Amino acid sequence: MHDEYENIPDTKETLIPLDNMVQRSFFFGPGEISALRRRLSPHLRRCTTFELVAACIWRCRTIAISPNPNEEVRIICFVNGRRLFNPPLPAGYYGNVVATTLAISTAGNLDFALERETFLGKF
Repeated sequence: MHDEYENIPDTKETLIPLDNMVQRSFFFGPGEISALRRRLSPHLRRCTTFELVAACIWRCRTIAISPNPNEEVRIICFVNGRRLFNPPLPAGYYGNVVATTLAISTAGNLDFALERETFLGKF
C-alpha cells in the first residue's frame, strides 16, 4: 500500500475549528521567490519554484497547527505525469494523467531541518 492512501487518525479532532477559519490569498511573485531562495543553503537553491513554495506552506502550516514534535506531518501534491510516458501519449489524448506525491516527516524534524538550512528563519 502506498503511504499516500493510508488512513491517518485525526489527532486533534478538528485541526481548524470551522468558526475560526480565515481565507487569505498570497501572491508569490519574482521578488518573494527570490527572497525565499536567498534564505536557502547554497546547495538547495536550485530547487524548483513549486518545491520552494510547497516547503514554505508545509512549514508554515505545521507551525500554525503546533503539533507534538513527534507527530507525523505530511504534504501530498498532485503531479502531471504526461511527460513521463514513453512512447508519448497520442495526439488528441485529453484524459488526466496525474499521480500523487507524498513527503512525510515528524513535526520536530521538519522544523529542525528547515531551520538548520536557514530556510525561513522567522518568516
